Amino acid sequence: MVKLTIILYLISKEYELILRYSTASVSKFIRMSIALTIQNIFRYSSTNTDRYFVTLAGGASGVGLYTRSLKLLKMPLNQIVRSISAVLYVDFSKKQNEIKYLTRVFCITTFILAMLFIPVSAIVIIYAEIIVSIVYGDNWLAMVPLVKVLVIGAVISSLSIIIGDLLKSQGIVYKELLSNITSLLTLVVLSSTLYPVYGVTGIAISYVLSQLIFIIIQLNFLIKIVQLTTIEYLRLYIIPILLTVLVYATNSILCMYYTQIISFIIIVLFNLLVLSGAYWLNKQDMRLIKLIISKNLL
Repeated sequence: MVKLTIILYLISKEYELILRYSTASVSKFIRMSIALTIQNIFRYSSTNTDRYFVTLAGGASGVGLYTRSLKLLKMPLNQIVRSISAVLYVDFSKKQNEIKYLTRVFCITTFILAMLFIPVSAIVIIYAEIIVSIVYGDNWLAMVPLVKVLVIGAVISSLSIIIGDLLKSQGIVYKELLSNITSLLTLVVLSSTLYPVYGVTGIAISYVLSQLIFIIIQLNFLIKIVQLTTIEYLRLYIIPILLTVLVYATNSILCMYYTQIISFIIIVLFNLLVLSGAYWLNKQDMRLIKLIISKNLL
């Protein structure tokens, strides 16, 4: 309450607040809140469903490996995406009737995130053993196979957040529940089928496939409200995937001539150099880069 009072006070210093009751606005707010609450329930269910099957497959030790694997992968991705999401949702909501603008911003954001996340996922798959050893220690190397599988689901989950922001800005919340329900059912069916055969790894595969189903259904709703076809959306991933193939091939060749740890250090230093160059270009003329990307994507 104190925080709300402070926020209202600061806003009143910049804007003139006009208190007015609107039945339509209140009704829309209530409907949106109920839908988001139900959606959060399904997300909570999805989060705990895979852990339930992990417990059946691997016991307490399996839950520890699975949970730490997801945390290792999702925490850095979510830190990036959630920061972008907080800005995008507001921007999408303000300009929800400007379809061309929404499409352009959405495409640019998705392309940039894909260029970052997908090649990095290849690096994680190749150097999973080293990464786990550095972060958690050698005692947790049993989670390496899980990390190699779950990184794909973590990337898909992060990219779906941007689609969700655009859908919510258009008031599409109840329809998006279909994505949550189908994803949860997919997770339950596949987990119950795969865990007796593949153990905890089977549940990790089920998680990845459930996230894929989730984003496919989201995309089905998305293309109905923006100027974007399924082919155009998939085209956003061509360059990131080609870059990922190049990254994977390069790292595989490095590992043939050097030890994994030396190859990993080389890649880390190279990425730092690339990021430094990208930062410098950003300082030079970011508007030119955005114009080039937007022309090539749309």
